[in-house]
Amino acid sequence: MIPRTTTIGSYPAFPLDEDVDYYQKMQEHGVTDELVDPYIWSLEEAIRDFTASGIEVVSTGQTRGDLYSIFLDPKFVRGVGWKGAEAFVSEKIRRVSSIRLNDVRHAREILPEQFELKEPITDAYTLAKFAKVTTGAYRDTREFARAINREIILPEIEDLQKGHLVSMLQLDSPSISSESSTPDYILDLYEEIAGVAKLPLVLHACGDTTRLFRLLTKAKVDVLSLDFYHYPRLLEEVAKGNYDQRIGVGALDAQSPRIEDVEEVRGVIERARKALGEERVS
Repeated sequence: MIPRTTTIGSYPAFPLDEDVDYYQKMQEHGVTDELVDPYIWSLEEAIRDFTASGIEVVSTGQTRGDLYSIFLDPKFVRGVGWKGAEAFVSEKIRRVSSIRLNDVRHAREILPEQFELKEPITDAYTLAKFAKVTTGAYRDTREFARAINREIILPEIEDLQKGHLVSMLQLDSPSISSESSTPDYILDLYEEIAGVAKLPLVLHACGDTTRLFRLLTKAKVDVLSLDFYHYPRLLEEVAKGNYDQRIGVGALDAQSPRIEDVEEVRGVIERARKALGEERVS
């Protein structure tokens, strides 16, 4: 398989606050004729920038919010409420409709055929660690994560697979590398997902995953997407031993707004190819 360029997923092409406020007020008053969702504009801007940059597998940009608020949106998930930047769970959660399907469908409609599309989904463990359970609805993080997996993540994946809208599925796990220990049950969550996934499955883990890499190789996914820009020791760890997954090479500085030059990016990719072998690089 020839390696392809892709984006992790999110993109800061947010609409203007006044456009969002106007859209929401018009909806509240039942005025919907010729009303254009401002987030559609930002989605289209993200798509244009991705394709103009030569990205081969693009995303919607997830411009409606961050990786938590998108998948814990009370409009789509019952039992969740927000106070400022914090999410609270007051009862058993229930997904009432697809969260990302409409945006993904629109992205596919405007995307030229030669480009592929993926849609990142925040994994259940990350969402369970973020939201605060304020009642006895769930005993612990494990039970809550399993509920999120079954009530939100699995149905969302099944919806996105329909109609050949996306060519791969990506699970985002941004915080596990910063934890002192990672529970083994996270692998059970990924195994449940693998049981329904009919497309290649990517697991993206942010940060220094050197310590976690052996655990990640036990996940039933096709690709491990990792940050090799900041963590050269990670490349040494990944180059050791045998595992089934291909490796997605994070070659940009996601922690800075600085734009890397071509030679800098090429250097990261070439070091990964040399250490891992061409057949390992996704």
